[in-house]
Amino acid sequence: MVDVVIMTNRQDYAVSTIESLNNSVVSKRNLLGTIFVVSTSKITSIKGAKTKMLPNFFSTNAVLTIAGLVKDIAFCLVNAIDAPISFEKNAINRLLYSVVTKYNTAMAYADYAKIDENGNRIICPNIPYQNGSLRDDFDFGPIIMFKTNALKSNLPFSDIKYKYAGWYALRLKLGFQDDINYSPEVLSTILQPQKEDAEQQQFAYLDPANREFQQDMENALTEFLQDNDMWVDEDEVDEIIIDGITDYPIEASVIIPVRNRVRTIADALDSALSQKTTFDYNIIVVDNHSTDGTTDIIRQKAATDARIIHIIPESETLGIGGCWNEAIEDTRCGKFSIQLDSDDVYSSDTVLQEIVDKFYEEECAMVIGSYTITDADLNPIAPGLIDHSEWTDENGRNNALRINGLGAPRAFVTEAVKSCQFPNVSYGEDYAVALRICGEFHVARIMHSLYYCRRWEGNSDAALSREKINEHNYYKDFIRSMEIEYRANRLVELHRNNEEEDQDDFGFDDFGNIGNDEKTNAEEFMRTLKDISPREKLKVLEIFGKIDNLMKQVKQIQNKAINKNNNKLN
Repeated sequence: MVDVVIMTNRQDYAVSTIESLNNSVVSKRNLLGTIFVVSTSKITSIKGAKTKMLPNFFSTNAVLTIAGLVKDIAFCLVNAIDAPISFEKNAINRLLYSVVTKYNTAMAYADYAKIDENGNRIICPNIPYQNGSLRDDFDFGPIIMFKTNALKSNLPFSDIKYKYAGWYALRLKLGFQDDINYSPEVLSTILQPQKEDAEQQQFAYLDPANREFQQDMENALTEFLQDNDMWVDEDEVDEIIIDGITDYPIEASVIIPVRNRVRTIADALDSALSQKTTFDYNIIVVDNHSTDGTTDIIRQKAATDARIIHIIPESETLGIGGCWNEAIEDTRCGKFSIQLDSDDVYSSDTVLQEIVDKFYEEECAMVIGSYTITDADLNPIAPGLIDHSEWTDENGRNNALRINGLGAPRAFVTEAVKSCQFPNVSYGEDYAVALRICGEFHVARIMHSLYYCRRWEGNSDAALSREKINEHNYYKDFIRSMEIEYRANRLVELHRNNEEEDQDDFGFDDFGNIGNDEKTNAEEFMRTLKDISPREKLKVLEIFGKIDNLMKQVKQIQNKAINKNNNKLN
């Protein structure tokens, strides 16, 4: 039997969705359990369903309440908040099969369809879930099947009461402990057109109006990373001494990968050449075999200014990341590598100076600025300034695993970025490197606009198809999967080294006059620490350190008392 939970505030949406359910195979076979309609406003009784009011749909309390309602082997959560949902006749069976046949599967979801403004049915393919699918906007479609015992066995799933991140926190936990299965088949249809603005959705997490929501999501991710020893603390990043890096021919290089940007490359080069600095810099243009006249423009510019270094790589299979690797590995590259895309420009002639000054001020491995989105003529367009004000020194490196970008322009200590290298792709290459660096080193931010990011019909940020968005999201989830594994392994090694240092400084002989039995028990307990996580182990060692100090203080008090008594006897 399968229970169904429909989330909606519309009586008509609930009725329509239930009618579709009653026509399904699972209903015909009498396998449909109880249907619950949960809402945040009053809904009158609905035939064939039980109703339940909640303060909101997405809080921790909402999840716990719904978990308390369902009783059968599995339950299907239906998001009908904004539209009625139509089920394919075998939809429930297919999802049920997906969660029941595998003992370690906690959730299942599938592709879906939607009706557009013209009444056309549009197929919406989804992508498989990965360990690195940490973003809170992952699209599961309008119906999700949960294995009931997998859900209930993980309750309470959080020590924090979330207002918005209840389901997000739950699926982070379920997805890490068990499988989340994806069925690449259309099993439902959203029956009413949805308002969608890809640009607005892309930057929704930066909108101040969404700050409370975003903070809740960040807190949920932080709890998840901490619980699984993947959270990087401020004191767990490495220092970088800028003055100690000397083996470079020049202070800074502006890096411009380019292919077929005949309309914009001259503007980018002029912007870089116009910079006023107290240091020498060059401009490394990696021309990825342009065929539209871009190469001729670069050659003409380079002939009149020796600061322009024009590289045409031997390989014809390079993406943007591969072009970056060509630049940073070039012997003429500077100590700092500073981004400038071939269709963008700096916002002033002091940008390079600001960035380099920031490196020295904060001894960081990466500086990330802010940018303004404009049209082709540099007129600001919505959403305008992108400053990533959600970033904090305390948690920015961890929250970066949840969001899709870190900002621009990005600038790197060349030595640091050479150690990790860019993946040879043309999307996500910057995100991959930025994640790796911020997980290991201090990162500095500049919150005012340094950069004009132009939108025009030919650039890579123009409107994308769902298939292309899926491709990008899947790759970034893969990057996150690799990164959290890398961070977890790095933290284990870091904690192991710290533990060895702590144990070198700490011995049970310092406990004074404790008996041999107590000492043996304590030493046995220390040996069992290998069975707990590195972060928990450090907490235990910290407690022992405090006990050690207290015992020393007790010993000092005892010695004073003994000396005082001896003085009286004398």
